[in-house]
Amino acid sequence: LPWQNLPGKDREEKYANIKAKKIATKTDELCKDIPIKFKNFIDHIRSLEFNEKPKYKYLRSLLTEMLIESSNKFDYNYDWVKLRSKSPMSL
Repeated sequence: LPWQNLPGKDREEKYANIKAKKIATKTDELCKDIPIKFKNFIDHIRSLEFNEKPKYKYLRSLLTEMLIESSNKFDYNYDWVKLRSKSPMSL
């Protein structure tokens, strides 16, 4: 991500730099090599006012369509669960 490893003289400056970079990064740049539906997902989230609720049905439909278009199936086997089960620390 464009904001990874940004420098700062202290933690506060570093996080201010990260925030500024996140705000300045356009979704076209952020999502240039991934499906357009993911860009649409991010655009919707970014368009929300602080107290506004996301359109969850719309967002789920985008994710479901991307899953289908990528020839994957929703099998409830998440990468983070697989990784944790392979870790020697999980014993």
